[in-house]
Amino acid sequence: MVSYKQIDLTDFEPEDIVKRRTWLCNLKLQFAFGKFTYAHGNHMGNLTVIWKQPPVSERASSEDIRLLTEIKNVVPKFATRAMRREFMELYSKVTKDKPAILRSMYRYLTGHSFAAENRDEESVDNNVCEFLLGSDDPKLAVDLRKNNGKVRDPKYNVFWKELEIYLDEKSVVHERRQSQTTYMPFAVSVADLRNQSLERLPTDKVAPSMSWIRLNFMPGNPYSNSAMNYTANFNVKHSVQQRLLRAKHPDSGYAFTQFTYLKQYAVELRDHSIMQCLDDKAIIPIREPNRPTSACQRKHHGSLVAGENNLLTLDHDYHLCGIVPSVCLLVDIPEHFRDTFYHGDVHITLKEKVLQPSSPIRHATETTKITREVCSDDDVNCNKPVLLRYTDGGPDHRTTYQSVQMAAIEEFISLDLDMFIACRTAPNQSYNNPAERIMSLHNLGLQNVAVTSKHGTWS
Repeated sequence: MVSYKQIDLTDFEPEDIVKRRTWLCNLKLQFAFGKFTYAHGNHMGNLTVIWKQPPVSERASSEDIRLLTEIKNVVPKFATRAMRREFMELYSKVTKDKPAILRSMYRYLTGHSFAAENRDEESVDNNVCEFLLGSDDPKLAVDLRKNNGKVRDPKYNVFWKELEIYLDEKSVVHERRQSQTTYMPFAVSVADLRNQSLERLPTDKVAPSMSWIRLNFMPGNPYSNSAMNYTANFNVKHSVQQRLLRAKHPDSGYAFTQFTYLKQYAVELRDHSIMQCLDDKAIIPIREPNRPTSACQRKHHGSLVAGENNLLTLDHDYHLCGIVPSVCLLVDIPEHFRDTFYHGDVHITLKEKVLQPSSPIRHATETTKITREVCSDDDVNCNKPVLLRYTDGGPDHRTTYQSVQMAAIEEFISLDLDMFIACRTAPNQSYNNPAERIMSLHNLGLQNVAVTSKHGTWS
């Protein structure tokens, strides 16, 4: 038996668990040995390692230290989210350090790291780690937001002046409300506002970043800590209309867990499956010739105000025909189920709401055609044996309906699949469907758009 080498006690310990504990506390062997005990804490118990030592006259403390270092490197380390949260809450109040630096400290001290909550957090952690390793002066890691409110770069003065003129020209009041709130219907985002302001300036002019432009507005909540970062240079509040009131349902927890299992299964069969998310957008109204109707059924004030503040389109309440866009999101299945499932290819099919109403068999025909175009080698059979689908709870996709089940069987046979799994959201919770993210892009494209018919056709 070689000295200074770890020994497995399995061949020496008693089989009885009670005697084993007593034997370990009063360990006696036929040779001299060193002993090291590592306490994991909680219910994990202790880890005990021994090694044989030579006679006292031949022992070397350096060998013991070397062996202890090797043991500590291979000892499994356990940590919980509660431990990390407690660490962050405790030291953030005392040190006032940023969360990214505290996360780096936690990884360094414990040797254990959790996966980042999102890609932005992962990018910040990587940048902080690179800075701490490559910088000789950690004091350089400061929050640049403390410079807000100081003298700005004079090269942006022309842009700020032109932006102020633009806001005075374009912001209008609501025609149905009496308040001091004004709206800017011709810029749907800060990036759009920045680009439109640059178009009014000579080509050699520069503009500040979108983040700096946003901080020159009024804060959304003047009582929050982030309000201190705003300069309030313009008496305008940048906000997006939100509809966050969500109906509750007793099956919401079950449906969410089911979607989690579906994503885990998709990742497990990533190379052998395709995943679809389906949904129909709200009807785009169409009115008779020479009577354009606002394309957005939910009013965003954009299609009701023109350059001279005149009424150009009719209200969305009055229309005869309509277009129904059906969205099919072919998801790029990630490598981990906690990564985003919102990346992929989007396929949109336009249908007339009266002559081409949505139905389970029509959806099955549309998705079969899309699958054959994208995931087929012979334009008939799917080149992957498993199809995973997630939809909302509308009558066209409700899996408890026999019409939906028959349409699913038709797809299963037409694409020559080995497995077809269809799940849906809980009632009144279609916002969990990843296809709903595509609707926001549609709404941006339909801003300030009016649709009318022309000689029996759409225009």
